[in-house]
Amino acid sequence: MAGRGKTPMVPEPNFTEVLTERPAIIPARLAWGADGSLDEVNNKPAQKLVTVIDKAKVKLLGWSGNIENGTVPQNVYLEFKGPISAYFKITTRLKRSDVVAYFKKPGLKDSGWVAYANLATLPAGIYKVKIIQIEGKTGSLSDTRRSLKLIDSVLDRKNKSSTTKS
Repeated sequence: MAGRGKTPMVPEPNFTEVLTERPAIIPARLAWGADGSLDEVNNKPAQKLVTVIDKAKVKLLGWSGNIENGTVPQNVYLEFKGPISAYFKITTRLKRSDVVAYFKKPGLKDSGWVAYANLATLPAGIYKVKIIQIEGKTGSLSDTRRSLKLIDSVLDRKNKSSTTKS
């Protein structure tokens, strides 16, 4: 019978480590004014400041596009700017009918993205989240007006103290 029995196992997403070196594809000069938003952090609406305890598993959900042209950029990166800078390439795109409806631009249908980021290599601190959009050799930047407060978990602190004692 349909709907009975075991629920199928959904595989855990692969949380990819952020890059602490700026990728070469990102132009040295970025224009301000990219369109986009960080909507959710770990399945909750993104607030101005979101505290993240498990830095190894951070799910970020948002969208990016060029509203004026009604297009989606070829490449999208998230930039985390705090005690150090880090970058995450968006590889998973999502349909965003809400963005299309709001801006009345059908070309923005694939503007959504999800990032499964492993931020464990980043030191504790507050990181501003920015969106970098790249089209050809030009890039633009937007400030999401959202920040992540990364804190070291008890396990992180134990691992750091055991490696410094050896």
